[in-house]
Amino acid sequence: MLMIKRLITFFLIFSSGFSYEAFAQQESKERARLEKGAILVHSEKDPGTGDQMAVGRVIFQAPLDTSWQVITDYLSYPKFLSDLRELKVEKKEGNQTWVRVKLKNVWPFPDYNLLLSFEESKESGAIKFQMKQGDFAKYYGSWKLIGLDQSRTLAEYRLFQYIGWWWFPMIPKTLTNNSIVSGQLNDFRKYIRDIQIENSLEPDKVIKPFWRKSIFKDRKETESKTNNKDSTPAPEDQKK
Repeated sequence: MLMIKRLITFFLIFSSGFSYEAFAQQESKERARLEKGAILVHSEKDPGTGDQMAVGRVIFQAPLDTSWQVITDYLSYPKFLSDLRELKVEKKEGNQTWVRVKLKNVWPFPDYNLLLSFEESKESGAIKFQMKQGDFAKYYGSWKLIGLDQSRTLAEYRLFQYIGWWWFPMIPKTLTNNSIVSGQLNDFRKYIRDIQIENSLEPDKVIKPFWRKSIFKDRKETESKTNNKDSTPAPEDQKK
């Protein structure tokens, strides 16, 4: 009996150690892919609601402050989020912001209207949002930002949206939500990169679109050299 207990104890210790090592290896592989620029998305069951949430991770090539400013600048969302048609800030109190958004729908159906509440916690780098009213059955999610160093931020974005049982039931919700998270993370990454480039330029060194003038200038110089060459007299003519 004692031997059996020892075997069970050894098995539990070995199993837990193996699981931790496998988990660490998985985390290492995921981090390596993120470092190379990948956007990783998977489905994960929410412990509170039981919904299969889409969870996406990406590394923004910008410091934590810049990433936070972009994600909490809700009025700028229509500039770069392709699935968002309109956004209006309804109210702001403390760390909470209520925004009314209009999401694009497939033709010929009308767009979706939602009132979302965002709750920010800058100290922990966390943002939670949920639908207060609107055309979806469920819509909620969160952000978590972690500064890796002075120029990079690890972002985790969670989203669950469910339009209703009547909307294309043959398409799994997990597939749709994963696709949305992947696309939105890509949009955020591009916009944050543009903001970071703009912030790194000094006011008197901003690159201006002079490429057209440059093309015409080069063309004129080429034509001028060609005309001068054609008009140069031959050696026989110079002797005469």
